[in-house]
Amino acid sequence: MELRDTLRVCLQAILSRCPHCMIEADKELLGRDAFEPRLLPVKDVIRWYEQEDPSLLEEMACLRVDAQRCEIALCDRCLEPVFRIYKRDKAACQS
Repeated sequence: MELRDTLRVCLQAILSRCPHCMIEADKELLGRDAFEPRLLPVKDVIRWYEQEDPSLLEEMACLRVDAQRCEIALCDRCLEPVFRIYKRDKAACQS
């Protein structure tokens, strides 16, 4: 599955499909836009960006979910994923 929309819509898609998943931010790629702690539940990631950097939620993103990966890239920044999505046991969420 691939979804190209705003980061907010991509995060909401994960929340609706896998509400207990955790998000990991790539600090090297995001820099100051990375949240702490390193792994947060999806709903907390949305809440954090609403407070700290709402404009990031409106950036175009690409959510990719398949048997090998579950990740989000920010289309206008780089093609490398800036977020990885895991089930609570740190196994990657899959389609």
